[in-house]
Amino acid sequence: MPLTKELSLSVKQAIIRLKKQNKPIREIVRTLGVAKTIVWNILKKKERTGELSNTKKPGRPRKTTVVDDRRILSLVKKTPFSTVGQIESTLQEVGVCVSKSTIKRRHHQSEYRGFTTRCKPLVSLKNRKARLEFAKQHLTNIPPHHSRMNSEVFRAILSAYIQPNAAELIGRRFTVQMDNDPKHTAKATKEFLKGQKWNVIQWPSQSPDLNPIEHVFHLLKTKLKGKCLKNQQELKTVAVEAWQSITRDETQRLVMSMRSRLQAVIDCKGFATKY
Repeated sequence: MPLTKELSLSVKQAIIRLKKQNKPIREIVRTLGVAKTIVWNILKKKERTGELSNTKKPGRPRKTTVVDDRRILSLVKKTPFSTVGQIESTLQEVGVCVSKSTIKRRHHQSEYRGFTTRCKPLVSLKNRKARLEFAKQHLTNIPPHHSRMNSEVFRAILSAYIQPNAAELIGRRFTVQMDNDPKHTAKATKEFLKGQKWNVIQWPSQSPDLNPIEHVFHLLKTKLKGKCLKNQQELKTVAVEAWQSITRDETQRLVMSMRSRLQAVIDCKGFATKY
């Protein structure tokens, strides 16, 4: 049975005061907004014991104070994706030692709800074989450069930028790398690539861990985190600045990680890797 909240002493005193003024029970209930049964019980208790204070209930004392409760909710509001374990560790740093169950109860009492992170889908047998074959094939023949692009106007960007930039930075012999995004595998895109006669590497499905560009995007998101942007133009300006601040050393380390990524796929027999 759920516990009901005790009436404050001021409300109890108001009940007694109205009763002394010969107010009927219905008027007291309507005036104070409390249940008729509660009013009767307060009057009977006053008549029987002469006391209005709340009786001390048995059970374990509450583990957190009002200040602790506010601190718990503040942590959730600041970092809504934090785990209960992370909140527990943060509270311990300031001397508040409570269990994970207590933290969850405080969240529920404040109408917050936690969610379990969706698990990464298991790599299918077909894609495991494709990943394994890809890793073995390219482990000893890693192209020195990769061109990676991602845009809603993919073919227009390919047409405008791939040929001149690749020819200038790499030379006439270059390899284009794309994942299996729908705009990459669309019939019109395939026909465009076929007409250009570019060397396009066949990328296995369910393989973001093989693509270092995912880590570049993570670097970009990290640099944008905490920015207060008012409109789309500010977002574009800040994003361009953040992109340009990514150093050559950072991207070079990611490129050089390809051998380790391919070996990791082989070691995991085609399953997902730590990358």
